[in-house]
Amino acid sequence: MNDAGEATSPPGRLSPAEWRRRALHMAPGLLPVVLWFVPHRVPISPILRGILLAAIVALTATAWFRWREVRRADDEDAAVNGRFASVFGYAGGVLVTLFLFPDRPECGFAMLGVLAFGDGSATLFGKLCAGTRLHAPLPWNREKSWAGLIACLLCGTTAAALCYRGESLNIEAVTPPADWGTAFAIGLSGALPAGLWESLRSRLNDNVRVALAAAIGVLTAHAVRVGGF
Repeated sequence: MNDAGEATSPPGRLSPAEWRRRALHMAPGLLPVVLWFVPHRVPISPILRGILLAAIVALTATAWFRWREVRRADDEDAAVNGRFASVFGYAGGVLVTLFLFPDRPECGFAMLGVLAFGDGSATLFGKLCAGTRLHAPLPWNREKSWAGLIACLLCGTTAAALCYRGESLNIEAVTPPADWGTAFAIGLSGALPAGLWESLRSRLNDNVRVALAAAIGVLTAHAVRVGGF
């Protein structure tokens, strides 16, 4: 949720590299949408695990080898260690959640929704709202803005709810289809801690923080609202 863009990008606009970075960040979030139209076994089968792994590896490889086209000129991710944490922290968080809880893929996909669209939209709206009241800095971290945090919460909650409910409608799901109230409650439970933790000052990569906080929040809310763990 870093609102800082490249030095060549004027306030209120994103550079071409930042647009590519946003697109690459959000692209994995489309995987659950694809599965809405493909009935699949739950717990997820070895074949589906292989497909998910291949898709994540392909996107990870794209991010790694095209890093110069998407990295920011003025942030820590320019270094190799920053690139490693950013790219593999994202991929690792998604795969670990899905593979550790193969009978609850809706939780893994909800976490992915927060990471892809919640965290991904924070920079987008934080940058685009530059010069407005929404771009006021957060009291606890002046490098982050209210615009970024609000975008993270709204977009992350909505995306997580859609991913969660969409996967729960799979005809081979273990649990009954989720109603919208449950879906949004679980989505908010993932987006809120993820957005708040990411907005704090930390040396831990933001993708790692968002993935971890969102996974814990979603899994906890699922256990309380639905049960099954």
